[in-house]
Amino acid sequence: MIPAGRPIRFTDHLKSRLALRDIPPNLPIEIIRYPMWTFHNTGTGYEIAVAEGVLGRKRKILMVAYEETAAEIVAITVHLLDEEDIRRRIQSGRWLE
Repeated sequence: MIPAGRPIRFTDHLKSRLALRDIPPNLPIEIIRYPMWTFHNTGTGYEIAVAEGVLGRKRKILMVAYEETAAEIVAITVHLLDEEDIRRRIQSGRWLE
């Protein structure tokens, strides 16, 4: 869990994904601060936060890739997932718990 006092900055790429997928801007912040699962992506080196969120009227699983610096959290991108996506990434070794 990321302390509430650390600022979270969105990359332009993440901002475009939010607009494209109609994801509320507060959702990536909530996912980073209160994830259901966290992983380290061995391919990119980014940290991964995964949690459920409500999009429209449906509950979805989302992941946010981010990196921590001394001063802030930089949110890189956001994606919709399903449990099979998570399982495959863990089994392949791409995501480490």
